Amino acid sequence: MEDSLRELGRVSQSCRSLGWQEARENYRQSLTSLAERYPISLKIAEGLVANLEAFVGGDEHINIRIANEPERIFKITKADQFGCDVLFDPHDPELTGRNFLARGNDDPWFYLERWRLLNSIGEYHTRFEGLVAPERNGWLPRICVSQPVLIEKNPTQKEISDSLEPFGFHEVSLGAYYSSESNILLSDAFPRNVRIHQGIPALFDAIASTPPPSVVKWLKGKSPTLA
Repeated sequence: MEDSLRELGRVSQSCRSLGWQEARENYRQSLTSLAERYPISLKIAEGLVANLEAFVGGDEHINIRIANEPERIFKITKADQFGCDVLFDPHDPELTGRNFLARGNDDPWFYLERWRLLNSIGEYHTRFEGLVAPERNGWLPRICVSQPVLIEKNPTQKEISDSLEPFGFHEVSLGAYYSSESNILLSDAFPRNVRIHQGIPALFDAIASTPPPSVVKWLKGKSPTLA
């Protein structure tokens, strides 16, 4: 995954000043090149063809179980959709208690970086499996990752907060946590996206990102602990 991240990171930086159509074409070319080097394994490809227990997961994935690896769930991004990023609103005008909102994202670098950051927290790791052919000609190749199957029940928000505290994360908004030591912002860390195994958080669908300096300033103003 590190090689893919480096290449996609360069593309991501260059695309931020472009219109969406040109940026999309740059991503398509880069992912097509990466797909030749990092194809999914034969067992995943066969699972796709057999459509074994395929079901939609969240808004951005198709989830697949594969017979010869039942302890993992395989998640394939939908066409032209690479998960979520974070919309920051310091004012919370709707008084929801949330300053960080999930929104659709079409940057594959942000998607893989999300899993890299989440893998640095606790023992629950997402594995990069490779790239999948696009659903239609001209569309972007899709990314496949896998995760250990979780059987734990949904935790409470307090249980999530308590499990993250030993890792240096402090609650800064509803469902959002920040660690000044690692400079990682967790958002969308709600009971539907987190499980807890033996007291350790399994962040299987939370969002992780490195916040920009302006957001870090706001975060550290929220709590003396983060200053």
